[in-house]
Amino acid sequence: KFVNTPHNADPTEPTRQKMDSAIYLKNHAPTATGVANWSRVELSFEFKAAPTSDDPFDDTEETGFPTANDRAHSLGQIMSYAKLVFDRQHRTHHFTVVILGTMARIVRWDRSGVLYTEKFDYKKDITLAKFLYCYTRLNPPDRGHDPSAVPVTPSSPHHKAMMDRADKHRHDEEGNEVDKEIREAFAYSIKDSQWRFKLTVKTNDGLRDFLVGKPGFISSTLAGRGTRGYIAMDVAHPGSPFVYLKDSWRVDHPRMQQEGLILSALNAANVPHIPTLVCHGDVLEQETVTDKVWRTLHPQEETEKTDGEAADPCPLKAHKHYRMVVREVAEPLNTFTDSRELVKMMIHILRGEYDRCVLSLRTN
Repeated sequence: KFVNTPHNADPTEPTRQKMDSAIYLKNHAPTATGVANWSRVELSFEFKAAPTSDDPFDDTEETGFPTANDRAHSLGQIMSYAKLVFDRQHRTHHFTVVILGTMARIVRWDRSGVLYTEKFDYKKDITLAKFLYCYTRLNPPDRGHDPSAVPVTPSSPHHKAMMDRADKHRHDEEGNEVDKEIREAFAYSIKDSQWRFKLTVKTNDGLRDFLVGKPGFISSTLAGRGTRGYIAMDVAHPGSPFVYLKDSWRVDHPRMQQEGLILSALNAANVPHIPTLVCHGDVLEQETVTDKVWRTLHPQEETEKTDGEAADPCPLKAHKHYRMVVREVAEPLNTFTDSRELVKMMIHILRGEYDRCVLSLRTN
């Protein structure tokens, strides 16, 4: 369903941004009041009057990025909208349609970069009609949704488990509550039902499911690792201590190991003051596409030699979706209570880094 929301921002979004129009699934579409809902947007639209001065891309530039102020503003605007969709949803990619007077472009975003069509006259060219016809018939993964992130609805048994765990007090032998701050933070993260999800982590031993709410940390950029951090509970052991789940798009390069493999080696060597690995793995072979398209469009690019090694000519990094779970749920560094605690934390960091360097030298 098409819904116009040019004047009403999503009340749950602190930035108060609002898009011109969007396509939603019928049962998730905003009401007649036209309030945008970034958690439910399927396909976003932006309307501009001028075909050239408002165009977010510049075909005369080699990179395609604009230099004119109005064009750069348009690019920043649609990029910020795409960022909100990625922040509020579990996405592999997202499409935007930009209308420029009688012209249009179709844009595809992922963690590697952005792809966009040549500008076309949608009144004379059926490209837009064909795209919309095909898009509305795609399954959720092809529309950009991550199938390993399943919403937890109020009728789901996982919903009750999350609510019970948020209220469940755990005590030590002396009767003191052991995870009060963490439990309260988890309870706060699941206040909004639109943030509750079951995330699957694929490990060498099989699949493990974790229940999460609103992330405590969200990366500030669209392209890149897109890291998010969650306080999580294990579906198989709902009464066990909370864990921390890190969701990111790791750089896919032969010389860059998975973070979990490094952490596992450090744990095995008893390096102090670092997290304890629970499980980790890539997510359903999900990977970025923009970098691959660049290579297809630049088949004649020669690989330069740098220090005897081949330098990759592609300016875009390939990324793979990755999740890692650790035992410790830490607090942000800026929550220290006094200077003594801050200095103690820094000493622990330096001690852990020193032991890691020693281990690396011995291994090499």
